[in-house]
Amino acid sequence: MAVFRSIEHSFRAATLAFLTLWGAEQADAQCVPERESYFVMDAQSGQVLLEKDAGVRVQPASMAKMMTLLLAQEAIEKGLMSPDDRVVIASTTSLRQDMERLSGWRGSVRLGDAMKGAAISSFNDLAATIAEYTAKAFKAGRTEIEFVALMNRRAQELGMGDTQFYNASGLPKRLVRAQAGGSTTRDLAILLKYIADHHPALAELLGTSEAKVRGQNLKNTNTLLHNVTLAYQNIFGKTGYTCDAGYALTAHVQQGERRVIASYVGGKDAKDREKAFVGILDQAFAAPVPKRPEDAPKIHQADLREPEELVCPEQVPDGLECVR
Repeated sequence: MAVFRSIEHSFRAATLAFLTLWGAEQADAQCVPERESYFVMDAQSGQVLLEKDAGVRVQPASMAKMMTLLLAQEAIEKGLMSPDDRVVIASTTSLRQDMERLSGWRGSVRLGDAMKGAAISSFNDLAATIAEYTAKAFKAGRTEIEFVALMNRRAQELGMGDTQFYNASGLPKRLVRAQAGGSTTRDLAILLKYIADHHPALAELLGTSEAKVRGQNLKNTNTLLHNVTLAYQNIFGKTGYTCDAGYALTAHVQQGERRVIASYVGGKDAKDREKAFVGILDQAFAAPVPKRPEDAPKIHQADLREPEELVCPEQVPDGLECVR
């Protein structure tokens, strides 16, 4: 019986993979991205370098997983959960009509492995699994819907004022436009900047080129990580694809001493996305090093939550005082 179950699972996995690839090819043939939008900032100063329709709402696609992973990472760092926790893969994901690109994993999995699957291979069922477990850790509920409330509250706290998430994976959802769902390339860049500035472990995960998990070789969907002809370092971020958004990417990239964060939507395929993204990066790196002129637009990255505890320093510079 065990042999037959193994054959059945293998057949189901192979069929799912075929249908996913076939569906993607059909989508490529039928879908035209709604718009091309991008936003680029200096990763250190936050100064805006380039932008096009950066404040217009677009579908975040799988780039929404950056927020899902951020909340999970924050829960881990608060001691509310551990990467070694066993989490049960969301049982309803295989039945949902909006769910594509599934891991094929069953039963329980280490939380750390689920995060790798969501970050590297962009598995949507694992994003839903992480969402359910993280909502429970924050005592916000046990469902993905309740987790989405956490995502949107965190987005507002990070200054992502034009973002309304609607699920943990970023997959398209009916009536999203009517519900005013979506994000902007500016907001997605703000999100990645916060990760870069405050969560190096998550940045490392988002920059993992390949990993072996549960006997499966995961290869990052970000083609920049595999293109040896590019003179970039310190690459991390998240790709995305929906019919409306096209092929998209939000990434941190370093060249020499310069670091930039860019977000782009509107690619016709993965090659077109990389070509457009590299062209934007070339413009950004060719620009003079930002000198922070007073009238230049900047992204002021800040966590708007009230600090849990304010501790005054022992020594305060002359002319200043510490106010609790």
